[in-house]
Amino acid sequence: MKGCESSHVCNQPPTYMNLGKGRYVRSSVACCVGDLCKTAYPRFAPVMSKPNGKQCPACYSFSRYGCDIEMVDCVGPENYCLDMVEKVTYGKFVIDVTMKGCVTEALCATKDGEIASAGVHTDIVKATCTLASVAV
Repeated sequence: MKGCESSHVCNQPPTYMNLGKGRYVRSSVACCVGDLCKTAYPRFAPVMSKPNGKQCPACYSFSRYGCDIEMVDCVGPENYCLDMVEKVTYGKFVIDVTMKGCVTEALCATKDGEIASAGVHTDIVKATCTLASVAV
């Protein structure tokens, strides 16, 4: 995804999210100005698979009312458990999304509120993080 954004996002570290059942999200930001933006692309964070000894409840569902939770092993820098509910609007379509899983600290900075990008409006209804528990 490309778009205009405030320069404060340029210093964000790569982020990782493990939502269970093989659903992983990695993101990275590349900032540019002027003609350099024609060819600028983020360098994606490397895939990490080595468990770090922590676990979180995880799930992903198109429902605001929860989902089937499983415990997942956190990997690499995933030291926090995320519990997020979003209402995503794209034109006339409205989708509720629940996400839980292991995440990196940078994703814990997500606050309740609204985000608009590329015609998609996202209302973050709930976003909370807790320290991941030690796996047993």
